[in-house]
Amino acid sequence: MGYDKEVDMIARAHQLGLLTCPYVHNQDEASAMASAGADVVVAHVGLTTKGMIGAQSALGIDEAIGRVQAMADAAHARRPDVLVLCHGGPIAEPADAAEVLA
Repeated sequence: MGYDKEVDMIARAHQLGLLTCPYVHNQDEASAMASAGADVVVAHVGLTTKGMIGAQSALGIDEAIGRVQAMADAAHARRPDVLVLCHGGPIAEPADAAEVLA
């Protein structure tokens, strides 16, 4: 077990021509997954706060934006064509994602 095993799996899936979309939680993971050939990197910023069973506490939207940008920058430094999505924390609805991605 371990994140390095997930990175290896993404590299193998990439070699097989599969679409790969791993979650990342920090800059190091974003860099590793982009280097492994991930097609899409999903920047995850914690448990979602909205909805019926949302977490009681999470990052604010500005902190989430900063973290997503840092992960995106790290991924793009390794692979400029990688797509970056975001999920979690205060990012729960399309409008939230639009604000972060803007």
